[in-house]
Amino acid sequence: MLVVYYEDLLLDLPGQVARVDAFLHGRDDKSCGQAPPEYLDRVLKQVTFAYMKSNIDRYQPVSVGWKPGYQFIRKGTAGDYKALLTPEQVQRYRESLRASFPADVLTFKPGFL
Repeated sequence: MLVVYYEDLLLDLPGQVARVDAFLHGRDDKSCGQAPPEYLDRVLKQVTFAYMKSNIDRYQPVSVGWKPGYQFIRKGTAGDYKALLTPEQVQRYRESLRASFPADVLTFKPGFL
């Protein structure tokens, strides 16, 4: 299982894409056997927040009934949960994650839930 944090995507998108590529191809070393640069350039362009926001119909799930005015792809920033959830809700969410994932797979970063 590979856990990717949105915060890490914001900090180092090329590094995280390489990490996902390595995981999907069964490699521990993200530097070996990388995809051709032109392919990675296209992938990097298409996984940016700006690209997804401008092509929202391709990325917004259609299997969920959204509230009027709600967009699945919203701000492109990290930490907005603090404005949406109470501390008690955050704690319950963390406890649920801990119960659902092995300790070696899921770690909480400072400031992240």
